[in-house]
Amino acid sequence: LDASALEHYVALVTLDPDEVGHREALARIGAKVGRYDRVAEVLTAAAEDCTDEGVRVDLFMQAAAVHEERLSDPTRAIELYLRVLGAPDVSADALLAASRRLDPLLETADRQRERLNVLERISELEQETAPRRRALGAAAHLAAKLSEHERAIAAWEICLAIDPTDSEALDGLVALLEQGKRWKPLVEALSRRAKAAKSAADRRVDRVHIAHIYSGELHDASAAIGAWRAIEEEFGPDDESTLALAGMLRSTERWADLGELLHDAAKRATSNESRATLLRQLGDVQR
Repeated sequence: LDASALEHYVALVTLDPDEVGHREALARIGAKVGRYDRVAEVLTAAAEDCTDEGVRVDLFMQAAAVHEERLSDPTRAIELYLRVLGAPDVSADALLAASRRLDPLLETADRQRERLNVLERISELEQETAPRRRALGAAAHLAAKLSEHERAIAAWEICLAIDPTDSEALDGLVALLEQGKRWKPLVEALSRRAKAAKSAADRRVDRVHIAHIYSGELHDASAAIGAWRAIEEEFGPDDESTLALAGMLRSTERWADLGELLHDAAKRATSNESRATLLRQLGDVQR
């Protein structure tokens, strides 16, 4: 009797797939007799023949869910969810629902490039901030792993547009720009991270990093001097800043500034030996 009832609803769904009641009865009776395979087969066939795009998407989604949840066939479920993403004129809600179901399936299947596309789709469609941020972060990490650095950078930048103090996004952006030797954007990213730093020590590390990039990779002594001056203004002078500034001022032949720097450093020196060394250097500059 149940098998006959199942085939009865198979016929009804085939003839009138947009009738939700027929589909619900098919699923209920199919579950009762353990014929999930037949239910998935009928739903998929009905979707193939359906001309109403909205109903077609619903049928594919239902069939995919049966394969995923009842038949333990993630490969077929992925195929059907992807058909939803590739269909024309699909609503944003349906695209988001299919993308959400696809993400863990693709991750488990290690289909990384397809998953990256899906994560980016989720980040575009998701309206809630928290799940959107999770999708963006996952996309950024996966893109970096796949050497899709521009996509990773774009994802982190969107995160920072949402929250300029997002430490994970700032760290990810800095790492990618440094890896790519993109020095000017790296200076900007380090400056943004320094502004968002919760501790003075972390802020100083980034400021010093910027100064070293100016003097080293960018060969911009003037900018390096300005960066070290700003560090001294914010954190106070120390041996590191004095040594770096002295080198920059010598290389640019800014003798008066170098003399002033050495004079001030000698006044701060805590040992007679350090003071004597600085004063000798000062004497050399003043000759």
